[in-house]
Amino acid sequence: MKINFRRLMFGLPMGVLLAGGLYILVVSVLHLRAESQIRLPSKEDQRYAEQFQKRNWGLFSEERYQSVDKKAKLIGVIETRLPPTLRIESRLYLVNSGKTQQISNFSGWNRQSHRKSIDNLLSRGIELPLVLYDYDVTLEEGHSSKCISAVRAYGTRQNGGGGGWEYKPFKREMERTYLGKLDLDQEYLVYVRGDSEFRADREMTMTEFSKTNPGNYLVVTVKLVSR
Repeated sequence: MKINFRRLMFGLPMGVLLAGGLYILVVSVLHLRAESQIRLPSKEDQRYAEQFQKRNWGLFSEERYQSVDKKAKLIGVIETRLPPTLRIESRLYLVNSGKTQQISNFSGWNRQSHRKSIDNLLSRGIELPLVLYDYDVTLEEGHSSKCISAVRAYGTRQNGGGGGWEYKPFKREMERTYLGKLDLDQEYLVYVRGDSEFRADREMTMTEFSKTNPGNYLVVTVKLVSR
């Protein structure tokens, strides 16, 4: 059966055609105006870390361990006009003496409605708190201590993520959050915590970071991508 798309299109009500055209226009403008940046958390923002202090996001089974001490740290807040067609990705890396391993990742998109995304064109947009979770666990066998860490962005609808890898604890002497604009399709280094001083900038790759810094670190990156 051959379909006449021209006749089908002109047979649609004018309101449907106008609504479709408006939607395409708004989504295009939202892409152009998807201004995003990461800032330091305020006192009011701390409620997000407190709200999720006791959750483990299904990363691991607590029955494996003799004890679990949970901590949640709000490392930054992403301010964005993130439309439904863009996705936020965050990764957590463990760096040990120049070797890099990804131990957690998160992927999600703006869970606001299309209508609210349109409203964001005339507002400051939405805020997505970025939370780093630390779990100090004691294994039943041998009573040795381990750490499990994960990163999550509150306020997004998750469509992927993982974590739950154990690693040997190290001192948490130095930490720094890297602030600034987040351009589309660019992975930015946004947070570093380690046992010694480090040299880094927000556009540094993980390969460059591990070569430059020989200590032990947790590194969080963020990327906004089209989906």
